[in-house]
Amino acid sequence: MSQYLREQIRQVGEKFRANGLRWTEPRRAVVEVLVSSAGRHPTAAEIYRIVRQRYPKIGRATVYRTLDLLEKLGIIRHTFLQRAVPGYVFLHQGTHVHVICRKCEKVLELPDVPTQEILPQVQTITDFIIEGGVFELYGMCKSCQTQS
Repeated sequence: MSQYLREQIRQVGEKFRANGLRWTEPRRAVVEVLVSSAGRHPTAAEIYRIVRQRYPKIGRATVYRTLDLLEKLGIIRHTFLQRAVPGYVFLHQGTHVHVICRKCEKVLELPDVPTQEILPQVQTITDFIIEGGVFELYGMCKSCQTQS
């Protein structure tokens, strides 16, 4: 695991402690799966399956409660990305963009797209303080365009 990923996990642990929450090994394992699966957006069932390989006695409810807690803390967000079951996105650096092909469902994740221009407008219109998020843009990828 890279130093960058270890640092991301450490920061999540700090956020847990700062909110008076216990930073347990099962919670850490869930975060490790999320951090190391950038661009894949695993479902809760997939996360459970992976974490269970390391902690065979972990209950499904523990994984689901941890995901719920991570979402309440603003560390992850669920996204459907044209699926019936939500996958989870680790909100590592504020906002990032998903570009999704409506035909083949290919998903590109663009974490470094500047969104600074739109965020002040959204804040003004909504009276929200924007902390981060995920933009989902839909269209047709180049491969599907040539097939049409």
